[in-house]
Amino acid sequence: MLSDHLPTDRPTQRFGKYPRRVLFLVNSLRLGGSERNMTTFCQHMNRRLYRPKVVTLIPGGELEGALRDAGTDVCCLNRNAPYDVLFVRRALVRIARTNADLIHVFSHAMAFYAAAAKTVYRFRQPMIFSEGTSIAQIGIKRWLHGWALSRFAAYAANSPASRGNLLQSGVPSSRITTIPNPHDVQGGRRRLGDRASVRSALGVHSNETVVLCVCRLIRTKRVCDLVAAMRAPALSSCNVVLMIAGEGPERDRIRCLVNTLNLADRVRLLGTRADVPELLDAADIFVLPSEVEGLPNALIEAALAGIPIVASDIPGVRDVVEACSRVTLVPARRPEQLARAILAYHGCPPQARAQEAVRRQNALSRYCIDNVLGQLYGLYDTVCGRLDDSSWRHVTAR
Repeated sequence: MLSDHLPTDRPTQRFGKYPRRVLFLVNSLRLGGSERNMTTFCQHMNRRLYRPKVVTLIPGGELEGALRDAGTDVCCLNRNAPYDVLFVRRALVRIARTNADLIHVFSHAMAFYAAAAKTVYRFRQPMIFSEGTSIAQIGIKRWLHGWALSRFAAYAANSPASRGNLLQSGVPSSRITTIPNPHDVQGGRRRLGDRASVRSALGVHSNETVVLCVCRLIRTKRVCDLVAAMRAPALSSCNVVLMIAGEGPERDRIRCLVNTLNLADRVRLLGTRADVPELLDAADIFVLPSEVEGLPNALIEAALAGIPIVASDIPGVRDVVEACSRVTLVPARRPEQLARAILAYHGCPPQARAQEAVRRQNALSRYCIDNVLGQLYGLYDTVCGRLDDSSWRHVTAR
């Protein structure tokens, strides 16, 4: 049995001392929302207080270089197949043998591995789970997720929508802290002087209106609805061009729809991009047609940039745009309403966005990296302090 082979190099218990060692667990280092949030935390953490280390399930990813440049140790469990029993055993041992003082998990899959390791090896380090989606699990996955979450000492939700998802999973409200996604608020300021050169590099003509969508190409983002909206005659006559930045399993389906609707000259698939601020400089309107969201980073970046926004009227989105003007929310899965909302912002002068960006940055200061890190440090201090409270020992020793 696994329990007969307990790790021999148990870490020294030093929860009240600094710097604390934090182990971040995440599926990969690709350009996903949770991965970006974790990377931002690692880049900005005060190393006198916390020393981060990252462990992933699968190797590679666009964010690995940024983590290593920030001096963060990165290693991978190298999962080859989801149901490899030998891999599961090795993964549990490696998590249990960590020398961290605190474990912070950023994905549902990693939550299962961490919970299983804690159940088998009964290590004392507290665990925190960050929820970044409002999508509820169903069937056996819902049961497994609920079981895994019961092994955590605390939970961080990035929005009220994500908090609601945790509550539906059976997590007590008293254990949930809402900590939004971190952003460089001042870095989001539009550089309007670069607009012409960026548009030129993208092959955009001066008389074209650029609609930008930045997201992972998965079904719940409903990018196909946005492509269908581009078929509206009114948008065609206004020289509107759609740029879609991102990759994902829906890419081929989206490309097929573009060709079927004869929109190849007006819809461009840009793939994965590391220059989103530059794309926002080139764009006239930002659109996010998702049907579910936790707290979309791309929407926050667009809001901070002062660009007009069209988005679905759903939880998560409303949490971001409540402080913004020049925002139109439409029901999800309604291409015709997307088209009308986009048309309403056609011809909006880009010079008006500078003042709007400053106003939004002040209104959205809750996403400032310094404020968010302060909340995260407070959660870490609270969880580590509970180890001296006997009423919490059943949580950390289960």
